[in-house]
Formats: sequence, C-alpha cells, structure tokens
Amino acid sequence: MTHSHLLLRRYVLLQGVMALIGVLALLFNPALGWGVVLLTLAAAGITAVDIAALLPTPIRPTWLKAVHGLVGGFLRSRFLILALLLPSALAVISLLGSGSLTKCVASLFFVVVWPWVTIGVLLTASDAQRHQARMFLIQLTAASLSLVLFAGLLELLLQVAFNALPLNLRHQLPQAPLRYGIQYATPHGAREYPAYEKVDLLITNRSGDLFSLTCLTPPPPTPESDYRVQYQRDEHGFRNPSPWPAAASLVVVGDSFTAAESVTAPYWMGLAADTLNLGLSGSGSLEQLLLLRAYGLPRNPRVVVMAYFEGNDLTDTWLLAQARERGVTLYDLMRPHRPWEYLVTYQIAATLLKKPQPTKACHYPVMDAQQHPLTFTGQELTLSTIDAAALRDSALFQQTRSAILDAAHETQASGAVFVLAFIPHKAHVYWESLIAAGQITTFSGDTLVAEPTAEGLRFNESISDPAEIADYLVRNMDAQRQLLAELADEAGFLFLDFTPALQAASAGSDLLYFYGDTHWNQTGHDVARQTLQAFLQAHHLLEVNT
Repeated sequence: MTHSHLLLRRYVLLQGVMALIGVLALLFNPALGWGVVLLTLAAAGITAVDIAALLPTPIRPTWLKAVHGLVGGFLRSRFLILALLLPSALAVISLLGSGSLTKCVASLFFVVVWPWVTIGVLLTASDAQRHQARMFLIQLTAASLSLVLFAGLLELLLQVAFNALPLNLRHQLPQAPLRYGIQYATPHGAREYPAYEKVDLLITNRSGDLFSLTCLTPPPPTPESDYRVQYQRDEHGFRNPSPWPAAASLVVVGDSFTAAESVTAPYWMGLAADTLNLGLSGSGSLEQLLLLRAYGLPRNPRVVVMAYFEGNDLTDTWLLAQARERGVTLYDLMRPHRPWEYLVTYQIAATLLKKPQPTKACHYPVMDAQQHPLTFTGQELTLSTIDAAALRDSALFQQTRSAILDAAHETQASGAVFVLAFIPHKAHVYWESLIAAGQITTFSGDTLVAEPTAEGLRFNESISDPAEIADYLVRNMDAQRQLLAELADEAGFLFLDFTPALQAASAGSDLLYFYGDTHWNQTGHDVARQTLQAFLQAHHLLEVNT
C-alpha cells in the first residue's frame, strides 16, 4: 500500500467520524438552521461515496469507480472543494445566527472541521498531481487567511467607529452600555453615567424609541421644529450644576422621565435654587432608593420626591433585585455575553439573515377623539392588564413596595418630607379620549396579558383577541395608581398623582408626549412642573420659585 493510499484511508476514516458527528448532532437538534442541514446531507453523501470508493476493486460497484475517477482528478477535485466551502460557510452563518450556539457545540465542531478533512481527501485522491494539489492547498490556505484578516480588520475599524454606527445597530451590541461609559459596579450598587460628559442631542420629529419598538414610521422632516439639548453631566453623571451644593432643599429621584435628556427644561428645574436631580434612565424604585441613600439624604433635604413610572418601574425593580440576589450586576443579568455577539460584523449578518416578518398594514399612529397622533408599546401596556388584587400580593409588587417604604421611612427619619409622584404612561393619559374615539381595539392586540408569579411576570399568549385584551386594559388601567395611593395613605406619606392634570391638558391641541417616543415632550414637562409646583405650595413644603 502506497503512502498516498494509506494517507487517503486515514483521511476518509476521519471524514467518516466527522460526518457521523454531524448526523448525530442533526438528529439531536432538529431545529438547526437550513445551512447546517444542507452541509450535513452533503457530508453524509460525500463521505459514503469516499468510504465505498476505498472498498477492494472486486467489491466496488462500477458506478463507484466512475465516481472515484470524478473525484480523483485535480481540476475536478478543485471545483468540488470550492463547491464544498459554500455550504460550509452558510452553515457557520446559520449557527452563529441561531442565538443558541452553546446548545450546538457538536454541530459547530462538525461544520468547522469536516470540510477541511474532506478537502484533504480530495487533494490526496489526486495523487498523480500531488505537486499541483500542494500548491492549490497553499493558495486556498492563503486565501482563507486573507479573508480572516480582512474580516478582522473590518471588525476592528467598526469597533473603533462604534459611536458612528447606526443607533439601532449599536443597541443590538451587548457592549453598548459599557462603550457609553455607564458604570455598573459602583460602591452604592446603582448605575452611574460618566462624570462631566458633555451631552449634545439634536431632537427632531424623527427622534424617539417608538420608531424601533413599533411599526411607526417617521413623518417628513420639519427642520423648523428641530432643537438641541446641551448640558454637561455633574461629577456623578446626573443633570445638575457642578459642584453639588453641600445641602439641597429639594431632591428628586426617578427614571428617564426625571433624567429628561430630550427637553431643555425638565419638570423639576427651577422649583428651588438648590434642587438635586438624581434621575437615572432605566431605573426602578430599588435603584432610586440606592441613589437616595448615597447622594440625596446626606444633603439634608427638606423634601424628597420619588417619581414612579407605571410603564416599567415594577419590572426594573424586579430585575435589579434578581441581580442583587445572584451577586451580579444589572449588566451581567440583562446582557448576553456570548463572544460572537460583541462583533459588529456578526450583528450586521444576523440582521441581514433575519427572516422578514409578514407585511401588514401599520395601525400607528392611532387618532384619539381630539385627533392627536398617538403610539404605544405593548411592553408598557402589559403591566396595565394585571388587576389590583393579583398585583397587591405578588412578589413583583412587593419588591417595589418595600423599596418605596424604605425610601419613605429613611426620608422621614432624616427630618424631610417624602412625596411619591405617580407618572402615567401615554395611553393612560389619553385613555378616555381613545375610548371615545373607539380606538382601544386598534392597538390592544399588540399587548400581552400578564399575571404576576413568584418568578416575575408570566405572559398568557393564548389570549390574542384585541377585544378581550382591551377588556383587561379597561378594567385594570388604574390598578398601580390605586395600590400606590393606598400605600401612601397606609404608610403616612404624601402622594402626588400627575394623571388628572395631564388628562386635563390632553384635551388641548398640543401633544404632551413626543410623537415617536414614550416620554413627555416640553409641553408635558411644563404641565408636570406646574402640577408639582402647586402641590409643594399647597402643602407649604418649599418656597418654590414661580
């Protein structure tokens, strides 16, 4: 037996083992992408032919002799090699796009190794032209390395130009918060934005989260309405003058409504000369409690206002509580850490390969009785499907309830007055007008009905009829508002409900929320400021600026 034939037998044996791994992986993972299925079928067929071609000549069927001759020629084998690399590349992309690569390790091993073993079979089979085969293998390896080098350089350039990438693409990358400079591992346990960062935002009618969260499309640009929001963060990443005052008569904590990065005059601005704003986007009551302890109460405030947003404060508090129980940061809990998901090129490929959703008419914007163009997210409305009785005793609400009570008790123990301010979501403000216009069932189908459990929220996906979902919303829209008012009365702290004032203002011609965003615009902040100002004056809490 010649050295070449012995080497061929070893290659084919290894090829058979790899093909078997691929077939077994396919059987145990039936949900694998079509690229992996294609390569596995090719592996089974090609490997079977190669193994049969090694049989002794008397046993070998005539058609296998012809096939072996077809494979053995150098030019033909080169063509087969290039044809083989195509399904291999498709299989790799299919696996990377599956989002569950840890469950497909065997498939990945097969996809990466089998094609190259088979290339060895093809090249060794062309023994008569082994010099040419060797040169072709060198060229193929050089081309592969060049491709890898190109992909690496492209990825490096995209990572360097991270802030210039489209916003939607950046938000898909798990390193985005870290690249923005957000700190997760802080002494007090709450997140912080970078100190002294200069914020310069251009706000247009094409700005907002609803363009990516819903089917809403931007209206034609209107440059005359564009404006800029410019300020510099303080030493702890909040929107305050720096340095902080030694004492602050008014401390305000809350989420993105209080951080108010898209307006020039937030609702708390100007109420008192020594106001300290601790608004942090994406925070819930628990994280706000940590900030109040670390920065608010040490400045001996006379009044503390904790702003509660009904759209997501329950879930934001739940997530942070889960992270603290597991001894990890919020980033570790919420963000995937699979290495390939940090690659910009992977995210681009995954986006391009994503199966398009069936096209259907977009029902946004919805027009209320005053012909306001409105858009809502199912995520915010989901919490409004839960009735007060189920929510009251749930672990989900108890986490938030405990954080609010701790904030109230610690504030009162310091000699200050605690105020819980309730911020309704957009649909809640325009609810009666939407009912009058008969528009609830137009968008309710986007909402999942939920029920609280010991593990957080459980979604009832069997309820999909818009009219049935609308009934849940109509019955439970005021559940959170009711529970928090009861809590304030029970614990003895003040409760400010922004809902009535916003609902009254919603009857006017001006929108209170951005067209393409879930947050108040400047008009909404102005209404909230006037409401908070009147509340503070009515309770003789502060001599607020007018």
